[in-house]
Amino acid sequence: QDDRLIITDSIIHLINKDYESLTDDFIRLGFLRPDVDRQRIVPALREVLAMKLANAVRDFNFKQVTDRFSELMYDYPFRVPARFALIIRALVSQEGVALRLDPGFRIVGVAYPYVARRLLAADTAELRV
Repeated sequence: QDDRLIITDSIIHLINKDYESLTDDFIRLGFLRPDVDRQRIVPALREVLAMKLANAVRDFNFKQVTDRFSELMYDYPFRVPARFALIIRALVSQEGVALRLDPGFRIVGVAYPYVARRLLAADTAELRV
């Protein structure tokens, strides 16, 4: 499946706090191996992401989450596929610049309308609701 569709799914799963499906997304994107121990990884995702999403999805900070994921990579089998390494670095940098210019900037606030448009104007069967 196209990475773009999986990333769209993962944003929806993140917003819905559906960590089991988010685990599937990470497997499909190559961040986790298919044989990952779900009994261990799902609670870890819940801990990291629920902590960051506790107040509201709009307060999600990509850099803080990537910093926390960096710590998890020592305890869990996360890996960063080469095709995403530069994208993640650029996203963290751009978020940092945006936060300097506008402390109220929220990356999920930017991503959510895109996801909503993709779902409403789905050009693929996978995204049609």
